[in-house]
Amino acid sequence: MAHANPPPGARPGTLAALLAATLVLPACQMLGGEPAPALAATAAPALALSAPVPPPALPGNCGLAETAAQALAKLNDYRAAGARCGTAGGFAAAAPLAWQPALAQLAAVHSRDMAGRASLAHSSGGRNLTQRLDALGYAWQGAAENVAAGQPRLALVLADWVSSPLHCANLMNASYSEAGLACQRASDGTPYWTLILAKPR
Repeated sequence: MAHANPPPGARPGTLAALLAATLVLPACQMLGGEPAPALAATAAPALALSAPVPPPALPGNCGLAETAAQALAKLNDYRAAGARCGTAGGFAAAAPLAWQPALAQLAAVHSRDMAGRASLAHSSGGRNLTQRLDALGYAWQGAAENVAAGQPRLALVLADWVSSPLHCANLMNASYSEAGLACQRASDGTPYWTLILAKPR
């Protein structure tokens, strides 16, 4: 398991601030997703359609225009293109991530904690990322967390993460298959972002 020291990810002269942490365990066999439970038959007429369910909003109070699905699409666009992550090296195109609501809620709790303290950190309530994942009951093989503050839009925080070697390497790591993202504003309006990437066991 390795913890990355905070890189100088923020561009000079901006309010952006970034931290990255990567946690990796030896590779194990990756299991596929659980099959969806069978749907019970209903007595509804064959032509009766339920109203479409809107995609969930991104967790937090940042008032972002993107839904979770749109945010995930932007993350996956970066992964599909491959990237040169500065001193972290080059990365080939990676398979798309799946949105994991439990990771998104964990990211929201962490962003809320950072916003409440007005400080970037990789610990919440005295727990690091792996301890928070364990407390959640999420069985993981590897995980990474990118945090940032000050970027008012998703496109800006993604651009900052991609321009920072460690954040970029986390995002492009092909072993991660699930993600959750959240943004929370502090009392002074500063947005605090958390992206959690993970490989489930």
